[in-house]
Amino acid sequence: LVSQGVITDGIITLIVFLAAAFWLTRVKAALAEESRLARTDYMTGAMNRRHFHQMAEMEIKRFNRYRRTFTVALLDLDNFKSVNDTWGHAAGDRALRLVSQTLKENLRDTDTVARIGGDEFALLLPETEADDARTVFSHARQRLQHVMRENRLPVTFSIGMITFQTAPQTVSEMLHRVDGLMYHAKHNGKDRIESRVLAV
Repeated sequence: LVSQGVITDGIITLIVFLAAAFWLTRVKAALAEESRLARTDYMTGAMNRRHFHQMAEMEIKRFNRYRRTFTVALLDLDNFKSVNDTWGHAAGDRALRLVSQTLKENLRDTDTVARIGGDEFALLLPETEADDARTVFSHARQRLQHVMRENRLPVTFSIGMITFQTAPQTVSEMLHRVDGLMYHAKHNGKDRIESRVLAV
């Protein structure tokens, strides 16, 4: 027969094991949440600039190894300052959240949506050629316009996009090139997409 002491020791060991497992699960969950917060923009739920930079660096390295074309875009909200000035920052914050949500709903899970400035979003589409990227961004822009009209927000969208068939040396160079196209879209009347292909 098993002694009472052995049974008691077994129960204590089981309790200690279960408690350790419980706290280990809690710690893992806390670390995962901390990691998520470190790469997420608190306002919109999109990725933040730092995480976008990391993802773009990985994409450049992947291109250099496998020669997989990718597309990067910068999206800027036209007339955003007037929304803040007229309806207040709460309305502006709401517009930013709606943009983030709509972009994530209309892009693939493998794509990156990041807020990298006040009203500027960066979009990274791995393995995406120019024609496909234009289709994606045209559709996303239409959806964004629809959402803004539904919410009575007088915001439109200027987008600059580059399909990289040859990789830039750095993420900073990449963003500089795309930023130039986005501002070209704004200076050409706003509410439009400017695109180019960076070929070999």
